Amino acid sequence: MIEPCGTIDPEIGKLNNLTTLDLSENQFSGPITPAIGNLSKLNLLYLNANNFSGTIPSEIGNLNLVTYLLLGDNQLSGQLTNINTNLTSLQILLVANNEISGNIPWDLFTFNITNIDLSNNVLEGSSMPLDIDRFPSLISINLAMNKLSGRIPYTIGNLSALSGLILHSNQLLGEIPFSVCNLTSLSYFHLSNNNLEGAIPQCLGNSSPSLQVLHLRANNFHGHLPSTFDGTILQDSNNELPFPKLQVFDISKNKFNGSLPSRYLNNFRAMMDVKENGIGKENWFSYFQETIVFVLKGLELPVVRILTTFTTIDLSDNRFSGTIPQNIGSLNSLRYLNLSRNNITGNIPASLGNMSILESLDLSSNRLVGEIPLPLNMLTSLSRLNLSFNNLVGRIPQIGQLATFENKSYFWRAVILGYVSGFVFGTTIGYFIFRYERPKWFVGLFFNAHDKINGKRKRKVARQKT
Repeated sequence: MIEPCGTIDPEIGKLNNLTTLDLSENQFSGPITPAIGNLSKLNLLYLNANNFSGTIPSEIGNLNLVTYLLLGDNQLSGQLTNINTNLTSLQILLVANNEISGNIPWDLFTFNITNIDLSNNVLEGSSMPLDIDRFPSLISINLAMNKLSGRIPYTIGNLSALSGLILHSNQLLGEIPFSVCNLTSLSYFHLSNNNLEGAIPQCLGNSSPSLQVLHLRANNFHGHLPSTFDGTILQDSNNELPFPKLQVFDISKNKFNGSLPSRYLNNFRAMMDVKENGIGKENWFSYFQETIVFVLKGLELPVVRILTTFTTIDLSDNRFSGTIPQNIGSLNSLRYLNLSRNNITGNIPASLGNMSILESLDLSSNRLVGEIPLPLNMLTSLSRLNLSFNNLVGRIPQIGQLATFENKSYFWRAVILGYVSGFVFGTTIGYFIFRYERPKWFVGLFFNAHDKINGKRKRKVARQKT
């Protein structure tokens, strides 16, 4: 009855005792048959990662025993409001990476809902209702990459089980509500690429000890970093220091100012634990669901996992001043450090040479002076170095491929240092830096995604020829 391609035979609706239907990651196409709505005993419905098109049949709303409904990674369109509201057992809804439009029908959900992923669609209207706390079991909300607007409701702070709040790449307004500090289970907090403004709540550093990803890039935030980030205010907190598990800290492209305090770097304990062998092996399943798209030789390649083990600090494109703290070298499990396009002065600290697995370092467009410290020779994993547009002087150090440069003095006002060992891909790929000894975690992630996309394209071409 069912082959892993073509359309689904409506006869499937006669399987009255079916409790699980998993057709994910195949080549099915065409509309989803309304006959699925006749499977009254169905608990799990997985239709994700196919080529289904058309609207979601309203009959799916008849499945009042379904707990998991996965329709992501298809070509579905229309509105979710077409679905009948009888999904009283629904816990997980995944409709990401489709072409769903209209408003989010929050009345579709009940208090049982735990995970909602509607990312990468064309949804409009308000992101969340004011009474979002009527869903107290919510663990994860991913509404990223839509056209949602409005403010983050204050009642978000009542969702005590919330672990992931991913709202980036929308049109959200207003400030981060102070109530987010009540989210003590929060691990992933991603609000980048919106129109948010104001200061970061002072209490944020005292909130969740589980926070691994703090992503506030490309908004209109301003002011100093909260003093709680510096470990100086720990009111109502059981944590010795804030953010003990933080591994991705990106507040770039905002209007933050003030100096780079040394103490808050000491707080990032998860960036000090070097596990050169463990990173990319035993820990590589630690990720949060996120879709980015980069272009590789003309091929748009989506990557749906950003590994939290790729430890990152990005403070670029702000108004930070002062010097780079010497203790930054204690973050010896950091892989990506970007302090570019600020007003940072002083010398490049020699302690950077302690960051043994650093792969990308960008200190460009500041007011740094002096020579490049020789301990940077120790950065054997470095794939990208940008020190341009500073006031550096002296000789070029013998770093990797830079050892082939002529050994003479440069003024270093606008000299760009950038190199990639081994493979040159001709594209900027964000946090992923290719190098000769490519990390195994990235090889598996990248090439599996690449093969999957190429395989789909080849199968589509083959079907067109037959």
